[in-house]
Amino acid sequence: MEEKDTLTEDFFRDRLRFLRNERKISAREMSLDLDQNETYINKIETGKSSTTISSFLKICDYFNITPADFF
Repeated sequence: MEEKDTLTEDFFRDRLRFLRNERKISAREMSLDLDQNETYINKIETGKSSTTISSFLKICDYFNITPADFF
């Protein structure tokens, strides 16, 4: 099961980075727009931190997509 969790985490980080880069938004800018510390998104994308369901939903709102669209 650990391998599956790693694949899911990798997908999440890659998808977040893709959506952010597609919109030409820096990790710092997105972090601050979400009222977080300026390194918040960078830490998620590099695997140094994870996010909560509540924060994930805010990220989806930020991109104006549904959670299903994210995945």
